[in-house]
Amino acid sequence: MRMRTWGALVSLAVLLAVAAGCSSGGDQESAADVPADETAETSAEGSAPSTPSSGARSRGVATIERNEDDALEPLVVLDSITYEWRVEPERGLSISLGFINPNDTYERARGYVIAIASYRESSGAVYGVYPWDAELTEEGFAEDHTEGSHLLYRRDQLVRGFIPYGNASGYYNVLRVLVYSEDGDVLIDNTLDLEVSGEPTGRMTPPVDLTL
Repeated sequence: MRMRTWGALVSLAVLLAVAAGCSSGGDQESAADVPADETAETSAEGSAPSTPSSGARSRGVATIERNEDDALEPLVVLDSITYEWRVEPERGLSISLGFINPNDTYERARGYVIAIASYRESSGAVYGVYPWDAELTEEGFAEDHTEGSHLLYRRDQLVRGFIPYGNASGYYNVLRVLVYSEDGDVLIDNTLDLEVSGEPTGRMTPPVDLTL
C-alpha cells in the first residue's frame, strides 16, 4: 500500500514538472519570431532619421533637386558713385564706380562702362570721357561700346578713372554713366549733378539713391 502511494506521488510530481515547463515556454518569444519591421522600429526609436542612401533614392525616396529653370541670372547693378574734383597734380575729375551682382550665381556679370563728364554752362560743348579712347555719337552714346571699361565679376567690381579737364576755365559738374551689355544693349544710363565749383572738393558722394 505504501509502495503504491509513493509511486503515485512520484508520477504526480513528474506531471507537474512537465506542465510547468510547457507554461514557461509558451510565455517566451524568440527574436526570430519578432517581425523585422517591429525590430527596426524599436531600435531606431528616439534617434534622428538617417540620410537616404543612393539605393533608397533609386527606390523612389523623395529628394530635393535644383531645377535649371530656377537658376538666377547675374545682374550688373551700379551700387555706388564717388567723385573728386582735383586741381593738382592734374586738373580734372576722379571717379569711382562700384558695381555689384545681387544674385548668388556661378556665372559672372559682364558689361562695359563709359563715364562722360561735362560742364553744364557750356551746353555740352566741353566734355571728357573715360576711358579716354572711347568715342561718342552725336546723340551722346558710345560709338563702340567695347571701348568702355570691361566689367567681369561674380560679386562686385570697382572701376576707378580720371577724366582730365583741358580748358583754361570752367570745370566738370555733370557726370553721366553708361553701362552696356556685352551685346551692346544699354543697361544703365544715369546722369548726376556734381557739387563742383572749381575748387578741390575732396571725396564726394552724389545725393542720389542708386538702389533698384
